[in-house]
Amino acid sequence: HLEQLDTANDIEELAETTPDAVDAPTLPHWITPAAPGSVAEDVWILGASLGGPAAVKTFLDHLPPRLPVGFIYAQHIDGNFTEVLTRVLGRHAHYSLKRAEEGYRVRNGDVVLMPVEREWCFDRQGQLTEQNHPWPGPYGPSIDQVLLNVADHYGKHCHAILFSGMGNDGAIAAPMLKAYGSRIWVQESTSCGNSSMPDSVAATGCASFCGTPEQLARELVKVIENNCLLKGRQKRDSA
Repeated sequence: HLEQLDTANDIEELAETTPDAVDAPTLPHWITPAAPGSVAEDVWILGASLGGPAAVKTFLDHLPPRLPVGFIYAQHIDGNFTEVLTRVLGRHAHYSLKRAEEGYRVRNGDVVLMPVEREWCFDRQGQLTEQNHPWPGPYGPSIDQVLLNVADHYGKHCHAILFSGMGNDGAIAAPMLKAYGSRIWVQESTSCGNSSMPDSVAATGCASFCGTPEQLARELVKVIENNCLLKGRQKRDSA
C-alpha cells in the first residue's frame, strides 16, 4: 500500500501550503445557475489516485460557482486521511467536499467523497446506500466499481474524469460507461504526478477529451453551456 502512503504525503503537503488565490471564472450567461440544494440530474465521477488530490483541487478551483452538476469523488486513500483531504479540498472552492451519507441524494454543487472501507451504491430513488462488504480489488474505493454503481442509476447522465494515479483502475468500467453514452475524459500525462491510470483508460479508446486540470474544467463548462443552449432551443421549438 505504498501508493496510499504516497497519496497521504501528497495531501499533507497540500494541507501545509498556503492556497493560491484562484479567481474562479464567472458562470457563463447561457447556463442557468443551479438552485441551492437542488438534486443533481447530471453527475460526474472524479477518479484519482497518486497525485490526484492536487489535480482535483485545481480542477474544482477553476470551475464557476452554481454549475448544474454534482460530483462523486473516488480517491484511493488511507481512510485516516479523509478528514485532511476534506479540509484541503474545501478550503476555497465553491465545491466543498462531503462524505457519503446513508440515504443522501447528490445535489448540484456537491463533491461527495466515496468512503474507503465499504462499497456504496444508489437505490432506486437515487439515495446513497452502504453495502455490508468491502470494495472489490486491492484499493478502496474501487474506481471501476464506483463507475459501474453510479452509471447503474444515472445511465447516460453519469460521466467520468480520470485524474493522476498509478495502476489501471477505471479501465474495465470505462467501455461500459461509454456504451451508456457517457463522456469519459482523462488528465493528460505531463500534468500528472503519475499518469498510468489515466493513460490506461485512454488506451481503451473510450476517452473523448484529454487535458490539464484547468482545461478539463473549461471543457466541462463548455459542455454544460452547450447542453443549456440545446435545452433552450428545444423548449422554444416545442412552444
